[in-house]
Order: sequence, then C-alpha cells, then structure tokens
Amino acid sequence: MRDKIRKNIIFSKGMALYLFCFFILGYTLFNTTLSNAAEPAGKFTYVEGKVDVLRGGSPPAIAAKVPDNVFPGDIIRTKSNSKAELIMKDNTVLRIGQRSRIDISEYLSDEKNYKSSIKLQRGQVKAVVDKNVSRRISLSPDANRFEIQTPNAVAGVRGTEFFVAYEQNTTTVLLKEGEVCVYNIKSPDHIVCLPPSYIVTITGALIPQQPRKATETEMRIFETATEPGAPFSRVFPENIIADRPEIIGGETDKGITRHPEILSLAETPTNLTDMPLTLPITDIITPEPGPQPVYDRFRSVFSTNVWSAYPSNSDGSIGAAMFGNTSPWTSSSSAKITGSYLTNSNSPHIWFDNNVYSFNGKNSTNTTLDGGAYRGFLSGKEINGSSDARFNGLYIDPSGNIGILRGSFTGTTGNNSIDLNGELSAVQLGTSSMNASDFYNNVSSFSAPFSVNSEAGITGSGIFNSMNISGQNDWGIAQIELGGSYSDTPQNSWLFAASGSGGGFTFESDITGSQWSSNRVSGSARGYWIDSRTSSPATGIYIGETTGTFNPSEHTWQTITTGTWLETSKFLQMASDAAGRSKLQQLNIPAFEVGRTDLSGSLIAGSESSIDYVSVTMNNVAFFAPSTGGKPSIWATDDITGQYNFSNGFLSAGNITNADNTFTLSNGDSISADFRFTQWNTSNNTWSANISNGTGTLSGGSYNGPVSFRGGAAGTLTGTNSGNLSGTGAGIVR
Repeated sequence: MRDKIRKNIIFSKGMALYLFCFFILGYTLFNTTLSNAAEPAGKFTYVEGKVDVLRGGSPPAIAAKVPDNVFPGDIIRTKSNSKAELIMKDNTVLRIGQRSRIDISEYLSDEKNYKSSIKLQRGQVKAVVDKNVSRRISLSPDANRFEIQTPNAVAGVRGTEFFVAYEQNTTTVLLKEGEVCVYNIKSPDHIVCLPPSYIVTITGALIPQQPRKATETEMRIFETATEPGAPFSRVFPENIIADRPEIIGGETDKGITRHPEILSLAETPTNLTDMPLTLPITDIITPEPGPQPVYDRFRSVFSTNVWSAYPSNSDGSIGAAMFGNTSPWTSSSSAKITGSYLTNSNSPHIWFDNNVYSFNGKNSTNTTLDGGAYRGFLSGKEINGSSDARFNGLYIDPSGNIGILRGSFTGTTGNNSIDLNGELSAVQLGTSSMNASDFYNNVSSFSAPFSVNSEAGITGSGIFNSMNISGQNDWGIAQIELGGSYSDTPQNSWLFAASGSGGGFTFESDITGSQWSSNRVSGSARGYWIDSRTSSPATGIYIGETTGTFNPSEHTWQTITTGTWLETSKFLQMASDAAGRSKLQQLNIPAFEVGRTDLSGSLIAGSESSIDYVSVTMNNVAFFAPSTGGKPSIWATDDITGQYNFSNGFLSAGNITNADNTFTLSNGDSISADFRFTQWNTSNNTWSANISNGTGTLSGGSYNGPVSFRGGAAGTLTGTNSGNLSGTGAGIVR
C-alpha cells in the first residue's frame, strides 16, 4: 500500500514538472512568436561585451548581436564593461552604457502619432533624437512625444541629444543639444526645462534640483560612458552625481543621510540583472524614498573648472553644493561644501565660480527656505588634498535687510570628492522692499581685464569681477582672478600691483603677500577705483583677501582675491561712527582715522597778460588704519574743489589730460603728490584724475610717520571754458 502511494506521489510530481515545463516552453514560444510578428522598433548597430535581450520582458535571455531587431516590450541589459547601440526605425539613436537596463516600453510611429517611451531601470543611456522627430514634437506635443522614464522621473524631449542616468533612486539628466524638460513622477506639475550643456538631478519623490551648467569633465564622462568603442572608466556618471549632497538628503551630525530604506540594486536579494521583468518599473521599485529628507535652510549648486595654471591650464572640475540647516542671516551660521572633485594631476589647484546663488527646491525659486536670497562669488584652493574656500556674496534676508554675506571653509579632497566645513556671516548695510524671488535679477555685474606689474619678476593677467544690488551703487563685492609666471621665487613678504580698466571704469590694487612657500600663496589687497561711466562719476576703495598656489617646477602662480568695495562718501560715513566702524571691521576694512591733511595746487599756462589755469584743493584727506595709531593703508576725501579758466586757448579739454600738464598738490609742509587729469568731458561735464607719487610725513593724528600713497579722483564741472569743479578721491597707502 505504501509503495503504491509512493508511486502515485512520484507520478504526480513528475506530471506536475512535465506540465510546468510544457507551460514555460509554450509561454516562451508564444512570446517569441508575438515578438517576431510585431513590427521591429529598431535594431542593434553595435554590441560590445555581454549584452542580452529579454523578448517581451521574459526569459530566456538572448545574446544580442548586430543586426538583431528589437521590439516594443523588449528589455535590453548590459553587463560590466559592455555597451550597445540601437538605431530605431525613426532614425533615433540610443547608446547604452555598461551595467544598464532599458525597456522599450512603447514605440509607435505613424502619420498621425509618434509615441516613444523608453524605461531606464538603472545605468546610463544617451538619446540622439532625429531632427524630424524633434520638429514633429515641437509642432504638436500633444500627439507626439519621446520620453525616457526612470523609476522616479520623466525626461521629455523637445531637443535632440541628451543623457539620462539612474542609480540609487536618483535620476540625472544632462542636455547636450536642444531642450529637455524633466519632472518627478510624484510631482508632475513641477517641470524644469534645461538649456544646452546643463545638468539636473531628481532624487526620490523630490522635485528637480536647481539646474546648473555641466562641467567639461562631466560632459566627457557621460560621453565616454555611452560612446561605442570608448574605454571603460572606473568613474561612472551616476556615481559622481550620487555623491552630491543636493541629491542625497539632509545633514546629520555625522555628515550625510543616505536613507538606508532605499534599496540599492546591487544589494537586493535577487539579482535584478537576471530577473525577468514584465511589470512596469514603477510597480517594482517604489519611487518614495521613505521619510522626507530635511530641507536645507539654504543651498547653492555650482560647477566650474579646476585650474593648475590659470588662465592657461584647466586640470579638472568641481561640481558641488554649499548648504546649511541654520539661517545664514546671523553673525555666524554653520555651512558645508560637498560634492565631486576631479583632477588630472597632483599639482596644486584653484577653482572659482562667479555666479553662485540660492535655490529653493520646494518652489523652484532663487531663494532660501526662509524667504531670503543671496548671490555672489565662491572660490577655493587645494594643495595635496588639503582644501579651503571662501564665499563672498550679496543678500536680502526675509525682513528686507540687505548686505554682504561672507563665508570661509576648510577641509579635504580625495577619492573624487570634496568635503569642507565652515561658517557664513552676514553684515547688514541697508534695507530694501524688493521681493527675495526678484533678488537674483536685481544684481548687476561687471568685469574688466587685469594685468600685473611687479618689480620682483612676477608677471600675469586675469579678470576683475564686480557685483552690486541694483540701486545700491555705493557698495558691492568684487573678485579678482589672476595667474602668470615668475622668474626668481619671491620671499614671503612679496608685493605686486594689479590694474585694469574698461568702458570708463578704472581699478588699481596693491596685493601684499604674507606667504609664498610650500606651494601656497597668501596675502591681502588694497585698491581704489574710478567710475566715469555716468554723469555722476564716483571713486572708492576696495579691500580683499588673496589666496592661491604656485608650482615651482613650472614657475607658474595663480591667485583669487575676494573683497568688498565702497564708494568714497559711503566709506567715510561708515567710518564716522562706532556702528559703522564695527561693520567695516567685520569686512576687514581699515576703519580708524589716524591722520588728516589738505592738499592744493594749480596749473598755469600762457603769458603774464594772458593765462589759462586750473586749481585743485583736496580738503580733509583722511588716512585710515586697521587700528588706532597703526600705519595707514587707505586714504579718502569727499571734498575736492577747484576752479578753471580756459578762455585764452592755452589749456583746453583736448590738452588738459596730456602728461606734461601734471602738477603738484601740497599741504605746504612735507606731504605732496602729483595730480594729472585723465578725463575732461565737456559733453556731460565730468572729469577724472590720477594721483601719484604721494609722499611725506603724516603728523597731528594717532599715527606720526612716513606715508607713500597714490589713488584717483573724479567729479563734475560747471562750464565749458570756465567754471568750478568738485568731486571725491580715494587711494592706497604703502
């Protein structure tokens, strides 16, 4: 009896196994027949390494080869060190990187409709959409579409050439040419459209992050990852992006929260590379990242080149974020800079970005989470893995206070990443009624070329960049990027002058060094400027901090100077009371008057009976130092007066600016300086001048000692051939 039961059980198991195998075989043949009967969506034009296809999304896996067809519903998988290229029936090209998985979900093309949907479950794909398809989509987007879906995002094409990468619940889209619009499938109303060469990330259920300009290195990595025949890199696009703080989540005491509830494809119990998949992607991998990440109170995403010898040798790129979880509108708020840092050599490096601004991921505006906004300069250097950075920006806080936002950071670079910690501090200089969301567009910028003059064999060039809030023309920020070569290695106490001009704006600065050793360059800058671009010419001072690197084997150097500029009257007003002096000290601007004098002189041309003349008096020329009794480093006056008469033709608007019409101003004691007009414009009644070779002994104040100074002056005139002049002046003291 027992034997009979055992035989029946064996027979039943055998029959079940037979029926199961018959079912699987029939199901496979059925799917294969359906696929073969369907119209191909495209075909393989390149296969490298191990690439297979799941017909209709079901096993068995079929090894891909050229020129095999692909059909709607097929899943294409590439293993490590493997790539594939498809050309679709509409001439669109898909290039698939290694360790990728795509689903030809839909591919319909007829005279009335064009609908293509590619699902990227992981990895990287590049789409080069046929221009006729792009034109068709742009003319009728409702009836035509081409999109690449990931488990958490959709990239809809309105252009021709773009990349999509997906890994660890993060989608990255990089547009090379045309236009692509992206949204999170959980927030379809928050659509972000990219211009060419921009990149954006979408993580979990969050809306797209702030788009930014892609670096040359990032573009090269994405190209290499999908280009047929290109070498395989150990750095993959999704890894670079996944390490960035803007797509990872909130900050914790230990750094970054990576949300362990999000399953990594490499950590799942079943290897999805070999798993048949017939359900929609979103039904298998839930896009929800679990608990919502903590939103940063402020955040900026940036990317820029890394330089080993500015401005001639770009040696990599940085793509990172500056962010923090406390309000930046206080005297001190903690902040971080983290992201990718890729270089091609071990040389010392600098980097800088001249347009770093706040971005609010909750409403896609250029604001902070609490309703403020900022925009400014960010720069840094790196030597042997040790790095530091500085932020110098303009801001408006939620209460309408405006001012300068400054920050400093230190940390390390390594393993293709950068990790810096620091603080931001706000210095209020005024108020405004503008909306924070309008702040970005109400910041004016200006740049001019720069050159270096040095007696120590240092030569170079660069750019002067300035920003100010529209309507606030008496204060702002500036960053100077310089680089060049040197002959003999300077001492730690080095000095060179840098100057530049453009469109009626002139700037000159002394950059005084405190270090030129161990590949490190450090110093400070004192400068003055003349702005003759309007009918109300202005002068002012500039104070900044200089940092950089040098390469002794190449005899090259590179520096970044960040600082604050103030119009002369604004500076003198702030220096006149304790509250203003406190703000100047926070900005590292010399705030204490240590001496004062008057300088006057005249130029006379003609004969005894017929003369032309101009006389100038610089009243109340005040000298300022960082502390009472200290040696002065800047000077300023807002009280320049004078008279002129050019009625006899000896002096005129045409020759008053000649070098031989330079004349001397003196205080009648030991201090004197040369004064030369550089502009005399009778069309808008303005003038400007250079003040040079200032020398003498300052006395009567808290500082009594020698001074050597130079600077500039500018103002207005009251008549064409005769009248009065008035203006301001400022400069630097050695």
